[in-house]
Amino acid sequence: MKCFMNQPGFGRPLMVTIGKRPVSSLSPLGSAFNSRPQKSSFFPRQTWNSNCSEKTGLFQFPELTKPEGFHDLKVECGRKSQELVDEACSHPRERKRIVARVFDELSDELCKVADMAEFVRLAHPDRAMAAAAENACIDVSGLVERLNTDIHLFEALRQSVEGDSDKGFPHEDVDKHVAKLFLLDFYQCGIHLPEGERERVVELNDSILQIGQHFAASCHRPRVVKKMDLPSKIRHHFNIDGDNVVLSGLPVDTPHDLAREAGYKIFYWEDPSQETCLATMLNLRQELGRLCGYETFAHRAMSESLGGSPSNVSAFLEKLSQALKAQAAKDYDVMLKMKRRASTLSSTALNVWDVPYFSMQARSQLVNTLGF
Repeated sequence: MKCFMNQPGFGRPLMVTIGKRPVSSLSPLGSAFNSRPQKSSFFPRQTWNSNCSEKTGLFQFPELTKPEGFHDLKVECGRKSQELVDEACSHPRERKRIVARVFDELSDELCKVADMAEFVRLAHPDRAMAAAAENACIDVSGLVERLNTDIHLFEALRQSVEGDSDKGFPHEDVDKHVAKLFLLDFYQCGIHLPEGERERVVELNDSILQIGQHFAASCHRPRVVKKMDLPSKIRHHFNIDGDNVVLSGLPVDTPHDLAREAGYKIFYWEDPSQETCLATMLNLRQELGRLCGYETFAHRAMSESLGGSPSNVSAFLEKLSQALKAQAAKDYDVMLKMKRRASTLSSTALNVWDVPYFSMQARSQLVNTLGF
């Protein structure tokens, strides 16, 4: 059973010795996405609430008019999920449908909360709401992992797939296919292991989830350097906060060569805590994969997927890389010529911090040429 599902703070000051005005890095689409919605005839007028001050809750969930609502939402999710677990594990004479359809509803019940909470965690500007969403996401995802190691739930599904417990219920071929996919999730989570090892699988999944969320959130943490550490001629290309320069993202749309270089090196400056976090997550993933009977975590993740195996994916990417090499070389030459025309320095190479800016410029020129 799968659900495809920290507020950023200023990092430690970074010391750089390399030698903006605030620049928007949003495309027109990004600007439209981040602007306030306007009423439009594209949407039916009845979908707009005439009383804009009335709070309807995020995504029309009445509980989510305030952060505390996430607690109520996850409690209700747990209650409904338990009802569905009880139904799935009940005797066939007490059920009114096949186990696969109970599992499908159970998965939907869990994922509609976990996935929505994950989105709110990442996107909501209010820190209290984002924190409440994060807690809900962790709790519901933890419930998913516990259910994935529930031996009684597994046996109910296995009897449905391999036995005849569902023979009295109407079903379609897709129901059997879905049931087999759910059964695979159980095996990937080590349902076949002894109880102690199953508990370790749950612990590993919970740790990987939390460490992964922390790592992802920290990747977008603003970087801070002392204003005096930057050459005076490029300071105006950045946001200044007192004696500090604060960088919330790459300055991909500044035409100044040195500012792009400085911005790139500041934003991607080494972060030992992030390296430790990543190494910990990779080690836990490897332990999880081996514990569940796979050669690596990648083999577990690719099991029954479109890619099939890590070697297939590597072969595909290598073949794709070779096929794109000639076009990439042409794109490199185009951007290098653009840089030499635009730069005030004697540019002899296209650097990694130049690519976002000049690729954006090239796309813009292409759009203008085609008249879009």
